Amino acid sequence: MKNIIKYTIASLAVCITLIGCKKEDFLTPEQVPAFPWTNLETFERAAVAPYNNFIDGGWGDALGGLPLLDIGASDLGAKAKTVAEAMTPWDVYCYRRFRQTVVSSSGDSRVGGGKQFTIFKEMYIQINSCNDAMDFIDKAGDGEIFPGVTKDNETIKRIKAELLFNRARAYFMLVTQFCPPYNPGGDNSRKLLPYKPAFTGKPDELRKPELGSSQEIYDLIVSDLTTAKTLIGNYNKEGRANYYAICGELVRVYFLIGKHAEAKLECNEILNSGKYPLQSDVMATFDKAPGDAAASEVIMEFVPDPVTGNNEWDATIFSKTMPWGVINGGRGADWNHCSWVMFYMSDYFMKETGWMVNPPDDYSVGPVALLDKRYNNTYIRLEGYIPKPDGMDEIIYKNTIMTQYKGITWPSIWLDKYFRGADCANTKQPLYRSAEFYLTRAAIDCENNTGDFGEADLNTVRNRAGLLSIHKSDYANDAWFNEIHRERMREMGVEMGDRCRYLMSLRLPIGLGDRPADGSAGAVENPPYSNWYFRIPEDEVNANGSYPPGFTQE
Repeated sequence: MKNIIKYTIASLAVCITLIGCKKEDFLTPEQVPAFPWTNLETFERAAVAPYNNFIDGGWGDALGGLPLLDIGASDLGAKAKTVAEAMTPWDVYCYRRFRQTVVSSSGDSRVGGGKQFTIFKEMYIQINSCNDAMDFIDKAGDGEIFPGVTKDNETIKRIKAELLFNRARAYFMLVTQFCPPYNPGGDNSRKLLPYKPAFTGKPDELRKPELGSSQEIYDLIVSDLTTAKTLIGNYNKEGRANYYAICGELVRVYFLIGKHAEAKLECNEILNSGKYPLQSDVMATFDKAPGDAAASEVIMEFVPDPVTGNNEWDATIFSKTMPWGVINGGRGADWNHCSWVMFYMSDYFMKETGWMVNPPDDYSVGPVALLDKRYNNTYIRLEGYIPKPDGMDEIIYKNTIMTQYKGITWPSIWLDKYFRGADCANTKQPLYRSAEFYLTRAAIDCENNTGDFGEADLNTVRNRAGLLSIHKSDYANDAWFNEIHRERMREMGVEMGDRCRYLMSLRLPIGLGDRPADGSAGAVENPPYSNWYFRIPEDEVNANGSYPPGFTQE
């Protein structure tokens, strides 16, 4: 018999009444969500709670799921070969075994199907928490929500904007991981995900919630974000949504679903505002503690909780350093190479960026590397392992030689832009920054042969990184577009799951990277990327009456 008491199911009423008090720590200890809401001060906690859901899954948190999946499954990451056998669950990502993987609550929440289960659960908790609070507003109609407070109150409008923004982010996470990738001009009508555009407490609707198609869900995401833009005003608080963060999320959504003209308009809003210029110091984006002023290019950040240590732990899997007990970014005398870090940058990445000459045949420092501020700052090159030579300083040895995995005897480049503050456990993480949107606008202009083919935007990012300007007139069209792609690799890498989303947005193949061409470790994924999504969790299918008997996910 279907069991609606399962806490995993998207439509649970049980969770809904608990959402207000579940999130016990976020931003400041005083902001403890509570239910019922009795005034504007307590209702503020309804706006705070959804931010926490993105990192509430522990090792399976949604925020970390984006770059972890990206470095594991894209062409930019390579799994440390010396630990391949011990960590075979990562093969779900590395071998692109999405459709073959059963997503179940019994799995390890750190990897594969277990991680996807946790993301699915947490994002529907997110959606329910947002719907619950918006229903509270809507029930008041044109009357008072609290004494003297109506829906036209500026704080109420801003809180509703944050709720819409966070519901949209949750649905974007779900639809990109659990539905066939959106096919511009194609069929996006298959109904797979529970579709919850509003709060409900009706038992029949909870047992059998409506399923939504990719098209319906993307339409809701766009509607939520565009409405949020009209409500948010000039609000700008550390770790919270603001007008330009909403624009940034719209850029990603529009770009992915093929609405590139609309994506460019949102880029224009961000970049033409003059509020987010690139700073000359590339590390300034990644070394800030809560309370520090953000780097100029940062639009919105994730802010860890300094009291509880609530943080995005998955970064330890794809970043060189780790948070616990590590200081000063894990560099220099405080060297740290996380003992379970799994991924370094692929030979493909190292060659395409120009940071190595021609790996695996020639690992010499490439022609671009010594000019590029990101080389050995937001990334780090480590030479292949050798025993410490007599007379070599211990600190220099640790910071330049591969000491973590003695089996890696070739030079490698590791992602190293996370936990780089003075207190690694208490370092903020950028969620949206203007460099991404310069490069998105450049790609759109190049794709459509408009303006200067993205030359000015591309050079804005290159110049900040210390690279010389290049000019479209010196390149054929395809070669010029490749320069934009390469600069995106250097600047973004897998940040916020950028690589696969970028290639899908331009309908480009997701290449093999360092994988063998025989398909034994995953094949090239071409549009429409029909295998690039996970199965709906089995717990959900079993408990949700909307999935018919004999429902198949093939």
